Amino acid sequence: MQSSSLTSFASVLRRRSFVFLWLAQITSQIAFNMLNFVLLLRIYQLTGKNSAVSLLVLAFMLPQLVLSLFAGVVVDRFDKKLVLFFTNIARALALLPLILFALNPLIIYIFAFAVSTATQFFVPAEASMIPKLVRRGLLLSGNSIFIGTLYGSIITGYILAGPALKFLGSTTALSLLVLLFLLSAVFNLLLPGQSTGEYLNNQIKRIFSTTYHRIIRVIFNDIGEMLYAIIVSRHLLLAIIFMTISQATIIVLGALLPGYAATILGIDVEDSSLILLAPAAFGMVLGSLFVAHIGLRMKRSRLVVPGFILSGILMILLSLFSPRLSSSNLNMLYLVMATCFLLGVFNAFVIVPANTVIGQRSADLIRGRIYGMFNASSALVAILLVVAGGYFSDIFGIGRVLSVLGGIIVILGFLPLLKGKEDI
Repeated sequence: MQSSSLTSFASVLRRRSFVFLWLAQITSQIAFNMLNFVLLLRIYQLTGKNSAVSLLVLAFMLPQLVLSLFAGVVVDRFDKKLVLFFTNIARALALLPLILFALNPLIIYIFAFAVSTATQFFVPAEASMIPKLVRRGLLLSGNSIFIGTLYGSIITGYILAGPALKFLGSTTALSLLVLLFLLSAVFNLLLPGQSTGEYLNNQIKRIFSTTYHRIIRVIFNDIGEMLYAIIVSRHLLLAIIFMTISQATIIVLGALLPGYAATILGIDVEDSSLILLAPAAFGMVLGSLFVAHIGLRMKRSRLVVPGFILSGILMILLSLFSPRLSSSNLNMLYLVMATCFLLGVFNAFVIVPANTVIGQRSADLIRGRIYGMFNASSALVAILLVVAGGYFSDIFGIGRVLSVLGGIIVILGFLPLLKGKEDI
């Protein structure tokens, strides 16, 4: 079975077009995650408040909430290759004001919002392109590579974020991110799809010749078509629900971990990316590879439901550490890192199979809208949790907030088992 898994991976990576998408993913995700954590660290350094960090997360999340459904409509109606290319160019340009005004929190909030706005078009275009480049029988392996690379890029981005800010300074670090986004745009141009000036000119004419009323009608019709497809497919609905909660949990943890590092572990916030987030992301990579190895011969529910429940239990465990314990026992730091690693592993048990369900059970013509729906729902849940988490963390402490969040996840994980409909 091991050789079969390796053969599947090799078959996917022999597809030249998938490799170009893969390289574009690596460079853009490293850039985006470095940017995310560099700005989180910068805001915490400037303000020292968890609520201020939560506000930055909101600046990243609000475009996802507001634009994701619209972005899914655009992705389904325009060439995905060009959507990927122009969003990377837009993100590179949006970083230029940050290079000049990196010490101003208001400027950081505004242009974090701008980068996130462009990203809402990039994400569904990238995810919905995988089933076009990989045949159905290899989709689990393709998604495992995709998810593993996503979190491998998070490892690289988060590991580099603290040292880049510490040793290079914000100006040089942000300039490096501009170059990475531009390199990703180059890989996008090598993907199959339309890239001629004539095609682009025709699309621009098409946009400006369309009336406002028709645009509104098309958007609502397309969204309605997507919602109907989700409602009539229990598998799609459960996959989106599980992915939404897992993704929102990851976002909330990212917002709380700088404060967790400072108040619970008593370490420099610039080191929190290496000590806390890198183990979690590394766990996601290994978890994704493990899912690819065993997923073809197991029911997805046997991975998703236990992974969901165990993720909640591990969050509760993180809440039990205290400054007294971490300062009196050096091994406690390694236990925290191991907990974060396992949290990443079990999150992969949820996200990879659920993502594969979306790829297999959604038609190509609506797949971008379905990913847009997932992005919007995860943004809504994450925003509610980030606002509450940042506020209550400053009042009651991060430990209590993590324990409550972990308990909610455990309860939600058991609900499908109680109803006897755990399969997705």
